[in-house]
Amino acid sequence: MTRLPIAIPGALCAFTLIAVAALTGLADGDGAPGAPDATRPVPVVKGVPKKPTYHKHVAKVLQRRCTTCHHEGDIAPMSLDNYEDAADWIDLALEEIGAGRMPPWQPTRGVGRFHGERELTDREWATLARWSEQGALEGRPRKNAKPPEYAQGWTLGTPDAVLSYGEAFRVPGEGDDIYRCFPIKTDFGEDVFVQAIDVQPGDRRIVHHVVLYIDTTDEAQALDAAEDGPGYTCFGGPGLRGLDEIDSNNLDLNSNAGLVLGGWAPGNRPSRLPEGLGIRIPAGATVIMQVHYHPIPGEPVAEQTEFGLYFTDDPAPEDVYLLPLINTNFTIPAGDAAYEVTAELGPSALIAEATGFPVQVAAQVHAVLPHMHLLGKAIAVDLDLADGTTQRLVEINDWDFNWQGTYQFEEAVPAPFGSSLRLTCVFDNSADNPFNPSSPPQAISWGEQTVDEMALAFVAVSLRFPDNVLDLMEFLGQPLPHRRGLKAITSDRPPEIRRARIDKKGRLVLSVKRLNGGGRIEVDGEPLADSLVRSRNPRRMKVDVSTSLVGVAVGTTLELRIRRTDGRLSEPFQFTR
Repeated sequence: MTRLPIAIPGALCAFTLIAVAALTGLADGDGAPGAPDATRPVPVVKGVPKKPTYHKHVAKVLQRRCTTCHHEGDIAPMSLDNYEDAADWIDLALEEIGAGRMPPWQPTRGVGRFHGERELTDREWATLARWSEQGALEGRPRKNAKPPEYAQGWTLGTPDAVLSYGEAFRVPGEGDDIYRCFPIKTDFGEDVFVQAIDVQPGDRRIVHHVVLYIDTTDEAQALDAAEDGPGYTCFGGPGLRGLDEIDSNNLDLNSNAGLVLGGWAPGNRPSRLPEGLGIRIPAGATVIMQVHYHPIPGEPVAEQTEFGLYFTDDPAPEDVYLLPLINTNFTIPAGDAAYEVTAELGPSALIAEATGFPVQVAAQVHAVLPHMHLLGKAIAVDLDLADGTTQRLVEINDWDFNWQGTYQFEEAVPAPFGSSLRLTCVFDNSADNPFNPSSPPQAISWGEQTVDEMALAFVAVSLRFPDNVLDLMEFLGQPLPHRRGLKAITSDRPPEIRRARIDKKGRLVLSVKRLNGGGRIEVDGEPLADSLVRSRNPRRMKVDVSTSLVGVAVGTTLELRIRRTDGRLSEPFQFTR
C-alpha cells in the first residue's frame, strides 16, 4: 500500500494523535505496562562494571533513558538528573523497572527501530542494580563534563510560532465529555512545512486529547461566530461540511483542507520529522484545534491550550500526510477478554479517487501512532507486501492508555507498489481488566467518549509516484501530489549483488547495484520481510542477522539474491555464514 495522504477526519477521536508522527510532535515514547503480574529479576549479563559510580557509569544511563522526563519542571514526579536525587530515588526506580512500568516504552523489543527508544538494555539495568547494591557511590566527576540542558516549557526549544485561541474556555464541573473546536487563523504569508508540534494543554487534568486540523475554507470561522462562547461544538472531526465521516472522497492533496496536522494524547512527547519532510500549512489557512475535555465533578475550570510549531529549514520540503487505519464498525461483547478488531488499507484505490488516475503508488512510512481506550489490550500495525511477506511496523502487547506515543522510525520503512497496511486491535472487556469502566462489563462500541472504544492508528507517510507518472499528470493539467524525486525504473538489466559481509553490529550488509526504486533480500529463495530498502539508488542493504539468519549454523553457505520492485531478480550470490 503506500501511504496516502488521507484526509482523515472525523471521527477520530481522540485519538488524537496524531501526530504527524513524529512530526507532530507527538511523542516518541509510549507507556509501559500499567499492572504487571510479577516483578522481573535483574538480568545476569557480562560487561557490568564491578564498582559502578554515578559520574562514570550511571549518569549516562539515566540521561539516555530517563531524564528527558525526569528533570525539574517536566512531567515526571521526581528528578534524576543529579547525583543526590538519583541516589535518593534509585531503589524506587529499580522497583518500577522490575515491574515493567519504567521506562515508559510499550513497543515489543525487536519489532521496528524507533527514535528515542527508552527501554533499558539488560546491561544498563544490571548496572543500575549493582550501583544501588554497593551503596550508590558518587565517584569522581568527569573532567569537562557538562550538565544536561533541558528546554523549559517547550521541549524542543523556542517554537517558530506559538498559536492559541486567545480566550479561555470554561469547562463546567459536571456533565459528559465535551468536544470543542477552536479555529485559529494563521498569518503565514506563504506555505509553511511543520516539522514538529508541541501541544501544551492548559490543564492536563481535564484535557483528554487534542487534534489539530487544517481549514482552507474559512468555514470554521463561520461556525465559531454562529455559536456563543469561545469556539464551537464538534464531535469526531472538525465539523466542516463533508468531513465528519472518514471517506476517501475527502482527499485533497493540494489544499490539505481537512487533513490532520498533529495533536496530543497522554504520554506524548514531541519529536521532529527528518530533515526535508513536513506537513504543509497553506498560506493564510486556519488551524482548527479540537480539544476533548473530561470535566472534573464539582470543579469548573477555565482552560486554554496552546501549541508551538517548528518549521523545516529545507528549501524544498516533501509533504507528509497522516493516513488513518481505522475500524468504526464493531461491538466488543461483555465479558470477552480477547476480542479482535482489524482494519486494512491499500492506497491505490484512494489515490485513484484523489488524482483521477488508477495508478499504483509507493510510499515511505515515517511513523506510527496507535490508539485505543481503556479496554485496549494489544495493538499491532503490519505492512503486507505484494510478494506475500509481512513486515510488522509496531507491536504493543500490554496497552496502557496513559502512555500513548508516536513511534518514529530511525529509517523510513518503504512500502513498494502493491503494499497495504493492516491494523489489529485486541480488547479485554472482562471483569478481570482493572481499567474496565463498566462493572459489570457492558457491550462497548466505537465512540467519542473515554468509556467508548476506538480501533485506530495513524501512519505518517510521504508518497512516491514515479516521475514518469508525474510527467503524465502534469501534461494533463492534474495537480502533483508531491515533489519529484523517484526515478522510474528504466533499466532492463537486473540488480546485482557485489559484496556481502556481517558488520560489527551483527547485520548482514550487501553492496548492490541498479536498485533504484527499492527491493528486498531473498535467502535461499525466501524473501526477508525486514530487508526492504527504499533508496532511489541504494548502494547498501542491511538486515539484522538475528532476524534473517537465525538458526543458520556458522559455516553454512547461503544463496542470496535481490528482487527489485519491478520483479527483476539478481543472479545468485554465494555467501558463507
